[in-house]
Amino acid sequence: MAAQHDHGGDAETVGDALPESFSEPIPLYPTVIGKHTHDISSSNAEAKAYFRQGFQLMYAFAKEEATRSFREAWKSDPDCAICYWGEAWSWGSYLNGPMRPFEAPHAYAAMKEAVARLEQANEKEQAYIEALQSRYVENF
Repeated sequence: MAAQHDHGGDAETVGDALPESFSEPIPLYPTVIGKHTHDISSSNAEAKAYFRQGFQLMYAFAKEEATRSFREAWKSDPDCAICYWGEAWSWGSYLNGPMRPFEAPHAYAAMKEAVARLEQANEKEQAYIEALQSRYVENF
């Protein structure tokens, strides 16, 4: 059964519907998570803050919250390639387990969005995107 994976106005059919809990907005916690920063090329302050939060949440093994944060990042800056990369990363396998079947189409769709914006990313971000691109295939 086909459903939508919402990436702004450019949603595409990818397979499984986005779980409701993953589509709920997440608040921005600017001081609760920690001081680690990971600068990105976006000029949008909110996108940067949500990306930083998602990055920190991945290291805290809070994948669902990280996914929601990365989704808020690209909603704030739809041209932010590394924000879509973050979402793709958060859908994938991690130390606590493999990528689950329902996550695969969302990881692939987010990765496609990142690749589509590759030229808008800086050199370091392009390397991240190109490296992660080999991790996801259309029919996982």
